[in-house]
Amino acid sequence: MNMIILSTLISIFCSAYVFATPKDVEVWFLTLETDSKMSMLLKMINPEMISSKKYVLRDCIPMGDGCFHPQDGYIEDESKKKKVVDEVVNDKDLNPKTINSADVDLIKCDKDNYFDIFCGKAQKINTKSGTDLEIWIDISASLKQYDFSKEAGFCKRRMFIEKVINGCPKESVNISVFNTSIKELGSLDTVCDTHGMNDSDRLIGWIENSNSKKLVIITDIDEYNLKFGNYLNSIHAKIKGDKPAGFTGKDLEDGSQEVISYCKK
Repeated sequence: MNMIILSTLISIFCSAYVFATPKDVEVWFLTLETDSKMSMLLKMINPEMISSKKYVLRDCIPMGDGCFHPQDGYIEDESKKKKVVDEVVNDKDLNPKTINSADVDLIKCDKDNYFDIFCGKAQKINTKSGTDLEIWIDISASLKQYDFSKEAGFCKRRMFIEKVINGCPKESVNISVFNTSIKELGSLDTVCDTHGMNDSDRLIGWIENSNSKKLVIITDIDEYNLKFGNYLNSIHAKIKGDKPAGFTGKDLEDGSQEVISYCKK
């Protein structure tokens, strides 16, 4: 009898976990135009070097059989080093840390809340239950490099969102902005904000707790790291911006038609 009860509880838990994670996740990493050109140059110099997607990241300097990245350190070419990295990813002490992830470790977050590391206040994810399509827009400080506009309030992120809002049926899409916390979009000007920090560990937690059917996240390539990349692969997420061609602000604006097709399905 006890085994039957235990088996039932495990089934319920697993079902709840699966339900909480979106069926489809896409993460679009904004890059600079120069990133794309640099990757193309590397490919011309050494075609094998581009076989590892880590080489398309900014500031990865070619060195020996790999390259050196300021955040991740020395990275070997995957075509020459066939090694499973799951153990490294699961070992917290071996993962490169950012200032944000260190701050997050100091906070004991309630599972139903998300904390702003600057004010310490808890905020729930303001999303509609079971939304068909959710879009999360990064507004952290690093976006200044990838989506800056001389005209205040009119960045590529806003142009993208305006087209999606105009093209999608009302109530079919829910839009949120995030940095150290996540909240539902108010004024469109907010989409062009560039302040605060972001952390992939926190972003993973938000993804796990979203119950939307389709989730599209717009961030920048600086947020791409080994742990986040492996997590996205584990949930079979669709990724843009990690290839030699890059993914610029213009690509984001043009991508609005693709997102509009999601909300009309």
